[in-house]
Amino acid sequence: NLFKTEFGSGYPIERVIPEVTNKKILDEVKKITHNNIYDIINDIDEELLLSVTNTKYFKDNFFKYSKDNKINEIIQNRLKNK
Repeated sequence: NLFKTEFGSGYPIERVIPEVTNKKILDEVKKITHNNIYDIINDIDEELLLSVTNTKYFKDNFFKYSKDNKINEIIQNRLKNK
């Protein structure tokens, strides 16, 4: 299977759609992340942010150890909206 397609011909056919989708997501993240952290958290896709922040592990640890009240407030507000 490894050598069914010619070397350098791109992703295997079954991986094209997931890889194109992932590239679009990462391209949008890249556009946003060339800013300060406050703007990044405010502007990043809600689904992506929530997939990281809306977990028990994150909430238990982040808010316990975070010393940046502005970031805490931004994340709490984003979580409240969900």
